[in-house]
Amino acid sequence: MPLAKFVDNIDQMVVARVAGTGVWLTKVAHGASPMLLHHIRHNQVVHEAVVLLTHVRDRRPRVPFPERHSVHRLGNGCYHIQVRLGYMQTPALPLTLENCQPIGFDADIKNVHYYVARETVVRRAEGSAMGPIGFGVFAFLTRNASRAPDFFRIPHAEVFEVGFRLEI
Repeated sequence: MPLAKFVDNIDQMVVARVAGTGVWLTKVAHGASPMLLHHIRHNQVVHEAVVLLTHVRDRRPRVPFPERHSVHRLGNGCYHIQVRLGYMQTPALPLTLENCQPIGFDADIKNVHYYVARETVVRRAEGSAMGPIGFGVFAFLTRNASRAPDFFRIPHAEVFEVGFRLEI
């Protein structure tokens, strides 16, 4: 769903808005997070402040502080925050939210809930894009990759992992 359409229709899609800030980690920068739309379709509730957070890895080892964060106010309590870090820098999302406050992010950062997708990779029974050996290696590496909450240094008590089944 295009971001502008989502922001304009958020109050029609939800029954209530609860206190606090919901941070949705997403790779989608131009539209609403599929995980957020899935959450709204099932729960019909969303936080007062909705943050779509995109992490971008830069080719430089370190990104200077003034270039790291961008905050876009979308309206209706929604924000898009983009964090750009170099390959030698380790992300920490609670610190990122604090760093975004001086540049226009004014949501409650004391009551934050982080939503992270957890994808389970399965091979299609018919018409898979990968052979069985290649898929086996890919699935093994996916299962053993570091978890997003650990990588982004998110406190475990504040994380909601939403499971998705990804067929390849």
